[in-house]
Amino acid sequence: MSDGFVFKGLDSTDLSLKIFKVFKNWSCDESNYDTFGISLQIGISGSKRFYPETDVQNSDGSYQKLVWKSIKYLYYPSSSVHLRTNPLDITQNYIDMDKIHLVSRSLEDSICVVNIPHRVFGERIKPTSVYLSDENLGYVYIDDGNYNLYISGTDNPRVLVGNVFYESGHIVISTSSYYELATHNFELYFQGTQTITEYEIICTALESEFNNTLNPSAQEPGTNKYIPLFSSSEIPPLVTAIGLYNDHNELVMVGKLGAPFKRDYDLDTTFIIRLDV
Repeated sequence: MSDGFVFKGLDSTDLSLKIFKVFKNWSCDESNYDTFGISLQIGISGSKRFYPETDVQNSDGSYQKLVWKSIKYLYYPSSSVHLRTNPLDITQNYIDMDKIHLVSRSLEDSICVVNIPHRVFGERIKPTSVYLSDENLGYVYIDDGNYNLYISGTDNPRVLVGNVFYESGHIVISTSSYYELATHNFELYFQGTQTITEYEIICTALESEFNNTLNPSAQEPGTNKYIPLFSSSEIPPLVTAIGLYNDHNELVMVGKLGAPFKRDYDLDTTFIIRLDV
């Protein structure tokens, strides 16, 4: 830890691990949502067979009848009892089963689906972070933290219009009266979630350590003696970087200081290196 290279061993007490979640804000509207990979799809129920030649498609090429059937299969089984008792039900991948009794789900004949890709929302959409305004109808939809989407300001009782499936990034407006969001001006806000693993390495230089530079330019040519100027206690070495080596003396990481740090002969100095993975 100097202008040259000085080594000191570390032990397990110098290393700690922290795991925490971070949240990123996202917002878009009808003019730019597709730049984030977000898509909007209309889904329409139909009792007739599917005919690719004649069935209605969305602007992204998806078929409205198939969108409706896919959403029903994923999230809207015939009953909550079926959901609890069928271990193969795919919905269990997308809903916290401890909260299933709080989820209100009803799929009507016309729906709108907002598809948010994993690369945007991360591990899951943060519960209670969804804000979706429909400027044509004049409504604002928010989520209650339990997968339900309702009209803001309707608390007694709440007017439920759909669901937010946090783990898969689907916002479903499942009530026919409000499904035409895809054809309206709208604004969407939510937060993505990511777990960060942070290693903290503590490097301590005692007052008696690292008080002389090993930089060759500070030595007299052809000798191991310091030039008198650099042997003075008034010129302590400057710390510019800290390198971490493995047990085989292989350099695995370098931490650069924002500015050279002057060592104080009379004080212990502690450097903290944080590495996010």
